[in-house]
Amino acid sequence: MKNVIQELIAEKGRELAAMGIALLLVAAGVLAAHFYTQGGSPFVPEEITATRAEINKALSKGINAMEDTISNLNELLRLEKEGNTSEIIQKVPVYKTDLAKVGQVLLNMPQDIQTIADLISQVRPRSAGKPLSEAMGQAAQASIELLRLREDMVVLYDDLDARARGEKTEEYNLIVDRVNRQGSLINSLYDEFHTKIAEFRDLTKEHKDE
Repeated sequence: MKNVIQELIAEKGRELAAMGIALLLVAAGVLAAHFYTQGGSPFVPEEITATRAEINKALSKGINAMEDTISNLNELLRLEKEGNTSEIIQKVPVYKTDLAKVGQVLLNMPQDIQTIADLISQVRPRSAGKPLSEAMGQAAQASIELLRLREDMVVLYDDLDARARGEKTEEYNLIVDRVNRQGSLINSLYDEFHTKIAEFRDLTKEHKDE
């Protein structure tokens, strides 16, 4: 886990540093959860319920923004195939501006994840702390992948603009393939997040709608 976080921080710098720290805290929570015993009537601090809902909302918005971004990319690829270079040059700056939405919705994610990590010890039964910690791990990883995808999309948009102007680009197809894989990975992480939350809610008998 430590090597993964260091690699991500080195790759993306200060923007991912806070997210890496949050992920480390979640990992510690997962480890601690293995030592929990059942005991106690079901109890979930209200702050966990409220913060978890905010995390879910942020991930949902981030994924929607990601899907819009990929749709924009597909449009640019279609225009390139048609040889419509002038429209590519016109649209790339607009689409790059839209990319900011992916990062904006994740601004509070590290703090929200840490809030839940700090409160996990209060959850009853204590065994429910494990799926909750794991859900936060999935949320943190999905956020990191969303930020990584955003960086790759910036490169792709720049490359498409350069190609439209007759310039050569390197590793263009490799980045397109990576973006497609990232989209699938993010959706998978989001599904696993919901699976773990459902397990947590079942263990705590928490059936309130988010």
